[in-house]
Amino acid sequence: MYSKIVSWLSILLLTVSIPLFADTDGSVFLSLTRKVSKLKDMPTNVSVIPFEKIQESKAKTAAEVLQNSASLNVGSYGTLGANQNIIIRGAAPEEVLVLIDGRRANDPAMGLIDLSTLPAENIERVEIIRGGASAIYGTGALGGVVNIITRKPQLETPKTNIGFSMGSFNTQKTGVDFEIKREKTYGFLSAARTLSDGWRQNSGFDGSNFFARMGYDAGSAGQIDLSGAYSRSDAGVPGMGIPLAQYDGSAEKLASTPDANQKVNKSFGRIDHTVNLGEDTFKTSFHASQDITFYKVPAWLQDDEYKSFSFGGETQYQSSLGLTTGFEWYEELYKQYDNTMSALETDRSRVSANIFAQQEIRIANLSVIPSARYDNNSVFGSVFSPSIGLVYQANELLKISANSGKAWRAPTLNELYWPNETSSFWGTTYITQGNATLKPEEGVASDFGVEYGSNKFSNKVTLFYTESRDLISWQQTTDPVSNSVTTMPQNIGRAKSQGLEYELGHKIADGLYQTINYTHTWAIDADSLQVLPYRSPNIINYDLSYIAPWNMKLNINGKYVSATPVSGVNSLPDYTLVGLKVSQKIAELELWVGIDNLLDKMYQSRINYPLPGRSYNFGLSLRFID
Repeated sequence: MYSKIVSWLSILLLTVSIPLFADTDGSVFLSLTRKVSKLKDMPTNVSVIPFEKIQESKAKTAAEVLQNSASLNVGSYGTLGANQNIIIRGAAPEEVLVLIDGRRANDPAMGLIDLSTLPAENIERVEIIRGGASAIYGTGALGGVVNIITRKPQLETPKTNIGFSMGSFNTQKTGVDFEIKREKTYGFLSAARTLSDGWRQNSGFDGSNFFARMGYDAGSAGQIDLSGAYSRSDAGVPGMGIPLAQYDGSAEKLASTPDANQKVNKSFGRIDHTVNLGEDTFKTSFHASQDITFYKVPAWLQDDEYKSFSFGGETQYQSSLGLTTGFEWYEELYKQYDNTMSALETDRSRVSANIFAQQEIRIANLSVIPSARYDNNSVFGSVFSPSIGLVYQANELLKISANSGKAWRAPTLNELYWPNETSSFWGTTYITQGNATLKPEEGVASDFGVEYGSNKFSNKVTLFYTESRDLISWQQTTDPVSNSVTTMPQNIGRAKSQGLEYELGHKIADGLYQTINYTHTWAIDADSLQVLPYRSPNIINYDLSYIAPWNMKLNINGKYVSATPVSGVNSLPDYTLVGLKVSQKIAELELWVGIDNLLDKMYQSRINYPLPGRSYNFGLSLRFID
C-alpha cells in the first residue's frame, strides 16, 4: 500500500497546483458568506467545480460530479439507481449538508441525500465547504456543505441542446434543454430519460427528470427567480452481494433480493425575490419539496411507502458594511406506510426556526468573519452555533486562513420515531424502535490553511481537526428477565477526525493542464480508538486535460483509495481506478467516447456491494443557436 502512495505522491510533487481556469463560475463563491464573494478572498477549505469541468466529465449524477474532489469520499452501492452518498473529513453522510440553490435537500427521515437521484445536466456549478458550517446553515453541517447551483441562461440568443449517449449494460440516455435570455427575463428548461439493464441481476434502472428555471427583473421592484423540478425512477434492488475473494466472473453479479424494487418520485419548487435598497440587498425565499419512495420485496411480503414533505421560507439582509443577517423557518413531515397491512406506521413532523448573523471585518490585508446562529426546534429545543474565520492575504501570491466553530446535526425522524417492530425467534423477542429522547450530535471543527499561487498556478494545504460528542448509534441491549433484545438509537459516541488536504497542479503548456489532490484522514471512535467505518485514510485524485487547437479534448483521470476499514476486523482492499474521455467538436456538434475503470479493477467501496469492471460509453450533443 505505501509504495502505491509514494508513487502517487511522486506525481503530485512534479506538479504545481490547481489551475485557475478562465471561467466566471470559478471566480466567485456564494455559500460561505451567503453573498457573492471573490474566491481568492475565501479560506482554503472551500472549492468550486465549474460548469466547464462538469460538462467535460460527462457525469450522469451529482455523485459523479463530486467524486474527484478533495476530502470527499463518495460511496456507491452499485450502478445507476443504487444509493450514492458522501463522507467529508470523516463525517458521516448524515453530517454533510447538501443544498440545491441554498435550499436544504437532505431527507428529514434519513438525514442524508442519495446523490444518484440528482441529475448532472441541470448543474451550473458546485460549491463545497469542507468542515463545520453550522453557524451559517445549522443542522447537518457538521462535516461540511455541498451547494449545488442549478443552471440559468448565459446567452442572449436562444439555444437548444439535444444529447444522446449509450454505454455498457445497455445504458441509454436522451436529453434536451432550451435556454433564452432577454433584457429583463430569462428561462431554462430541460428534460432527460435514462435507461439501463444494470451490471448485476435485478439492477435495471428507468429514470426521467424535468427541470425549469426562469426569472424576471422588475427594476426597482426587485428580481424574481423561480425554479422547479420533478423526477421519477424505477430501479431493481439486488441487495448485498459477495466478498471480493469469492468473485468468479458470474457469482458477483447475482442478487440476494432478485425481486426487490424501489420507485422514487421527487419534486421541489422555489421562488426568490431580491430587491436592492441603495447599496444593501434584501432577499426573501420560499420553498417546498416532496419525496415519495415505494419499496417492495414480494418474496418477503414487504410493501412499504415513505413520504417526506418539507416547506419553509427565509429572509436575508445584506449590508454594504459587511453584515449579513436573516431569519429562517421550515417544517418537516414524514409518513411511513406498511401497504401489506394497510397500516400507517409513522406520522411525525417538526418545526425549526432560526436567526443568523455574519459580519465581515477588514483590517488592511486581514479579513475577520465572525458568525453566529441560533436554532430552535420543536422536538429537541435550542442550539447556539458560533464560529470565526480569518483570512490573511500576505501578498498577491500568499494567503493564510483559519476557521473554528461549533457544528451539529439533529436526530433524524427515523432515529426519533422508528415504529416499534417486534418479532420472536427461538424463544427470544427482538424489538426495534426509535428513541424520542435523543439529543443532537455536537462538535467543534477547526482548520488552518496556506495557499500560494498566481493566475497560472496555486498550491494549497489545509490541516483540519474535528472533535464531536453525543454521536447517535443504533445499539442493542439484552434483558435476560424478559428474554428480549432491543435495538434503538442512543447518544453514546465520541469521535475525533484529523487530517490534511493537499491540492496542486499546473498549466504545463497552452491547452494542457494537470491537477491533483491528496487527502489524509484519521477518523476514530474516541472511546474504543477504532477507525470509523469507510473512512479511507488516504485518497488521491489526478486529472490531466488537453485541449487541442482543432477542438479536440482529451481527459485522463486516476483515483487511488487506500485500504478502507469497515469494522474492527474487516476492511476493503485498496484500489486504483483510471478513466479516459475523448471529445471532438465539429461546428455545433460534439462527439465523445469514454472508458471507465480502464484497468478493469475489481473493487468495492461498500462491503459486499460489487461494482463493475471496465465499462464504455459514447455520445453526441447537437446545439442549435437561433
